[in-house]
Amino acid sequence: KRAPLLVEALGWVGSPAIRNRGTVGGSLAHADPAAELPAVAVALDCEVEARSSRGERRIPARELFAAPMVSALQPDEVLTHLRIPTQPPGAGHAWHEWARRHADRPVVGVAVSLIVAADGLTARALAQAWTRAQHQTQNGKQVQ
Repeated sequence: KRAPLLVEALGWVGSPAIRNRGTVGGSLAHADPAAELPAVAVALDCEVEARSSRGERRIPARELFAAPMVSALQPDEVLTHLRIPTQPPGAGHAWHEWARRHADRPVVGVAVSLIVAADGLTARALAQAWTRAQHQTQNGKQVQ
């Protein structure tokens, strides 16, 4: 009820074995641009909490993903919390993913969070999981 976009996207995450062993925090810390949860966290304007021996800090999801497969977490930090803002009245969401087969790496995925205001529709956030084409060529170079 609090985060239906998250619930909707979780159904697309890997296979049941992956979903039963992996964690939301692990998926975010891994920073895989083709994963569903980073796009959802950005679209919902989430924030994560990272903790180390130096203390704790909060990182907005839009700043967590420094580069493909690289997060803003320091080597000694552990992601301990995901903070999901309360959705305001009139909020809506959508998740769409296209993959060749369910549980395959997606060709493309899109997370949208919208607020319907009295004067019309205002986009709150849109996040796109990396497309297969972006994954295969980054800055003109072939990547795996």
